[in-house]
Amino acid sequence: GAFYLASTLLLPFVAIRAIAQDKESGALKLLLQMPITPVWLVTIKVIAMMIGVTALFLPPLSFVPIWLYLGGHVHMPELLNLLAGHALYALDVAGIAFLAAALSESLSTAAILALTFTLAFWVMDFAATASGGLLHRLSFYSLTAALRQFEQGLFNLPAALAMMLGAVGLFALTATWLPTGTAVREKLLISFLIVLFFSVLAFASSYGRVYIDVTENRRNSFNPADDAALRKMRSPLFVWIYLSPEDSRLKEIEANVLGKLRRTVPHVEVRYEDTSGHGLLSSVPDERYGLVIYEYEGKRAE
Repeated sequence: GAFYLASTLLLPFVAIRAIAQDKESGALKLLLQMPITPVWLVTIKVIAMMIGVTALFLPPLSFVPIWLYLGGHVHMPELLNLLAGHALYALDVAGIAFLAAALSESLSTAAILALTFTLAFWVMDFAATASGGLLHRLSFYSLTAALRQFEQGLFNLPAALAMMLGAVGLFALTATWLPTGTAVREKLLISFLIVLFFSVLAFASSYGRVYIDVTENRRNSFNPADDAALRKMRSPLFVWIYLSPEDSRLKEIEANVLGKLRRTVPHVEVRYEDTSGHGLLSSVPDERYGLVIYEYEGKRAE
């Protein structure tokens, strides 16, 4: 938790200084006059940030040998998966900070822009717990939602590829906007092509349905017999849920059933029905509230 807060709130300021300080001092103009391209300049700064992120890993990792010496147990695949998730998250945050610094003229403006983007993921997750529909679906694509899967012991290849592509795309946009002598129209055109290219790659990566439960007790998976049977379902499985987003039962169903179904069944569609104004303690009763409906090849179970 402390590492996550450091990556979200402190790392952007370190990353911003790597770009903004050069711009404010005039060192950037001198660097760009040397035989070095903006791409290589950004690459060098990314390597420096990776060294900094690695240094952030050292304090929590130092407790692992102590825990093992005291007789504790560490499941190494789950630990490595956790570290990979936090590294990808830190890389995305650094990319946001780099781009904010490249677009801004001052360090303070860049800091405001970077924190606006990083904290927007918190706001999105919080708003999704209080409202359903489109906002609830969009919350699955936030950076924090992707990181949460790694924290829960699940290696999600589409999420990992999307986070990696997002970071590389942000660094490419930074290299585009860093030079001061390029026309804004040209930068906008290149930026559009970069966003289009990486969006297509991210969309294609979503079809790489590779999910690996790296936990020892397979808490992210159904039992092997059910798992094998569910993977044979070729027709679409439809699920209707009549629960408000803030209901704790919906969170339990998401973790214990729906998440596993999405990773196992080839074609599953979950529909969150509008329950605003209705609920267990609401003044407006709804007889369907709490109902979960499953439909497959014309057969229905409630």
